[in-house]
Amino acid sequence: MEDQSVALSLLKDATFYEVTEVAEEALSVGLSLVIDLVRNGINDNTCDAILHCGTSRHETDSTTLAADKEEESGIMAIDGDERNNFNFNSIQNDKWQPYDKDEWMNVLDPKKKSMKKCIDNNDTVRFNLLQMALHVLLILNGMPEDFLMKGGKKCHLDRLFRLDVFMRSLVGQLPSELQTITIGIGCACRAAIARLMTHSVHYNDFPILDTAVLELFLKDLFQYSIYIADAEYDAGRLHSDSVMGSINGIVGALLRVCIEKFEDDSGLMVTFIETLGDIMSPKIGAMTNMDHMELIKVKYTRLVFQKLNIFVRKQRHLLTKKNEQSGLKLQDLCKQLTGYFYGNMLNPIVKSIVRVEQLDTKEISGLPEMIFLLSDALRFWSCHDSCTSQGPGLAGDDMVSENVSDAFTSIISILLDEGGQFLNAEALKSAASYFVCSMSVIAADFCECVTQGSALTKILNVMRQRFISCGIQDALIDAAFSGIILLAGGREIQMVNQFLLGNLSAVEKLSAREREILFVVHCFQTMLLVVKGREQRNELSSVAPKMMLLALELLAPHYQKKDSIGSGILLHRLDMGTQCILHLIKMNDVLSLNSQDVSLILCQVNALLSQSQKHQDEFQCDTAANVKTFTLCCTLVSSLLKQHPKQLYGCASVLFCVLSTLWKHAMHGMHHQQVDILASQKRYELTRVFEALSIHKQVFKKHVVGLLLILIDALEKGVSPSIKQSLMPSAFSLIDMCSKYELRQLNILMSPNGRPFFSTIFEAYQKLQYKGQF
Repeated sequence: MEDQSVALSLLKDATFYEVTEVAEEALSVGLSLVIDLVRNGINDNTCDAILHCGTSRHETDSTTLAADKEEESGIMAIDGDERNNFNFNSIQNDKWQPYDKDEWMNVLDPKKKSMKKCIDNNDTVRFNLLQMALHVLLILNGMPEDFLMKGGKKCHLDRLFRLDVFMRSLVGQLPSELQTITIGIGCACRAAIARLMTHSVHYNDFPILDTAVLELFLKDLFQYSIYIADAEYDAGRLHSDSVMGSINGIVGALLRVCIEKFEDDSGLMVTFIETLGDIMSPKIGAMTNMDHMELIKVKYTRLVFQKLNIFVRKQRHLLTKKNEQSGLKLQDLCKQLTGYFYGNMLNPIVKSIVRVEQLDTKEISGLPEMIFLLSDALRFWSCHDSCTSQGPGLAGDDMVSENVSDAFTSIISILLDEGGQFLNAEALKSAASYFVCSMSVIAADFCECVTQGSALTKILNVMRQRFISCGIQDALIDAAFSGIILLAGGREIQMVNQFLLGNLSAVEKLSAREREILFVVHCFQTMLLVVKGREQRNELSSVAPKMMLLALELLAPHYQKKDSIGSGILLHRLDMGTQCILHLIKMNDVLSLNSQDVSLILCQVNALLSQSQKHQDEFQCDTAANVKTFTLCCTLVSSLLKQHPKQLYGCASVLFCVLSTLWKHAMHGMHHQQVDILASQKRYELTRVFEALSIHKQVFKKHVVGLLLILIDALEKGVSPSIKQSLMPSAFSLIDMCSKYELRQLNILMSPNGRPFFSTIFEAYQKLQYKGQF
């Protein structure tokens, strides 16, 4: 055991994989160790724990003798829910060969029974060995993919598949702590299988690629999920999520293989879809009667739609594949799949969503999964139609269109939660947000089912409620708003503008106005980034001056109360206001700034910096909030210098007032002996501003003298060498803007004590000054 521990520690070391000859054997040896640990962990010579069902037809005589000896002392076979038998000898034999179709059918078919005996003595099960097996599997799952792909993959997959089946058969026969380990081993096996299958192109390596075996395997996974869900409900254990996660991976890998092989062999995909149809049938019941089987059915169906959405998004024309031999098209099977869903699940799910306000807390528990499934299924339908250029879309079917409209109305009521019924139902609200966001991805079809104006108004109400009541934004709802506004015309944009400004004008209290402005600016900024049409942007242009004033109001000092300085709320407000102004500065087609507008922005920046400097002086150090404020101000000034330099020429005095404040702000803490990281960041940002300013030195050079005098005055008061060095890039940028006349003026205005300090800086500048090639 000590040697095994040393070997396992090597697998965690990256240098181990440099010796490729050894590393390539790691997976094979590791799987043999896992199987040996499981075999010894389950079987004990003191009792007949499991009935032996005979050796594999592939085993050698030596293996048979070993099995006979083992049968004398401790019989070994498995069966968890009276459905299969298993033999580990064939797995760990050096001359091991994969199971063929008949053997897999014998393992998976619940109708084929053999003599069996359940584990009736838990003392024979060794916890530490099973725990070690799980530990080894987790380490093997972390191996680099290059070594997973080395030879023997068919053997590895067969071992993992059979070990997974064996672990599933043990569920229900062991105490809770051992059951947790066996479930973990099964999950690790499925994760390894998914990795091996996902990166493989040799489909003959997969041991269960037979239509009959695939059907039994998928149904066996489904029944196992139901058992885990029932056991979790009865015993209060939490295994269902990890089990469904591992099943998600392996089912997704199998689905990918079926799709990739479709042009050569359509039978696998047909079997996959028909098996899923069998799982969906019969119709799920109402929410009040929903049991674990129906909940697992919903989860199982959803993971298939999820994977299909991912595959189609990666390969746009994936569904156009055709099997020449049968003449079957992949899109036909997709129609069959959606038919199963809409025949068995659509109406019950929508009815449950519509009745949500009549349900109690216990009855609501399964509703989030239903909403997730509905979202992914509708998304796949729309994606399927758009990819194949067939079908009328969601609105082409009156039943679907009506269901989408009803579901959307009820889901919006969940998000608004005006009665407070869903105050603690976070999972339900998350699912509702996911539905709205998913619908925005298929906005064209969605807006045919739900009128665009109605959808926008309802989504805006949800966004506003989140901002006003909680002061937060929901990324999923924001994405939904973006998706629908992207297709909006000028009329819808005008409606949104009226909604935003109308609600703002009705607010009187300052505290409420602050959050209302946050909401308005956030929505307007989203539209700026999304809307592209000329008519729509004209509508934005009509309200842009008002929006700029609102964004500037977010930077106003009277909002920066002492108790909120440095808080996340303050930084969020400053960031949102600054970002909106930056977008307006860059978008001349929406708002053409004049010198008065630029001067107004600079005045607000200066007021913001002054407030930040007071906070800085109070705490005698730089804080993250101060540095963030300083950085945002530098970004605004740099953007104005790049986008609107001519407007700045008319308000140079205001500009240099701001630059002076920035310069003083950056010099804070010059008496400290060490360079503070936050202070260094400020000086770096200021250097970028001065570099942008130097492009316009012919206009602004006369104003630079004052900035240099501020530096010299600070140096006279004393500064550490490290701080002085951090200021040099900014000082060099300013000196570079000066002609000989500005330098003469500077020499006259400097105090006698300041001249030696400037002389040192100027000499350093001359050493680094570019003088040409010759």
